Amino acid sequence: CGLTNTWQVGLISDIRSAPPLNPQLGIDVDGDGVSRYTLPGIAWNSFGRGTSADDIRKAVEQYNASLPTPDVNATNKKRTPLNQVIPIIKLPDNFSNGDPFFSQDVRLTRLITIREKIKVSLIGEAFNVFNIANLTGYSGTLNSLVATGQVQSLTFGQPSNRVNQIFGTGGPRAFQFAARITF
Repeated sequence: CGLTNTWQVGLISDIRSAPPLNPQLGIDVDGDGVSRYTLPGIAWNSFGRGTSADDIRKAVEQYNASLPTPDVNATNKKRTPLNQVIPIIKLPDNFSNGDPFFSQDVRLTRLITIREKIKVSLIGEAFNVFNIANLTGYSGTLNSLVATGQVQSLTFGQPSNRVNQIFGTGGPRAFQFAARITF
């Protein structure tokens, strides 16, 4: 009865860059029926691809100085051709288009041959070994400044979820052990 042992190691790295983000006003500025109007001065899909957070801040300052009514509590506010109020934009202190996705998975298998036709595989796996919180759901809609006394919501460039919060696909660190007998 000759026992033989072999080890197998598997390593899977999943790395993806952060997606681009479009800072959108959420209103139809020119009356064409499309409300995915991007912040003036910012090219489509450029935030995270050449346009920085400082560029967004400068574009918001220029927008706020030129388009909306300067007083959020005013009664006669500037409006779009479809009668939507042109809002004053308020940015959160910190925002981004997201971080790169990174997940490192490892599999270690020990194959033990007991007889010619009987084999045992002992398997150990670790998913997201470095326990990186891969976040997603970054909002691209710019937030309007609300009137005095109302609660200000700042969701632009903020994550709303973890990527694939399930076992073994980018969720939190997880381990799995198994044994397989083939005969």
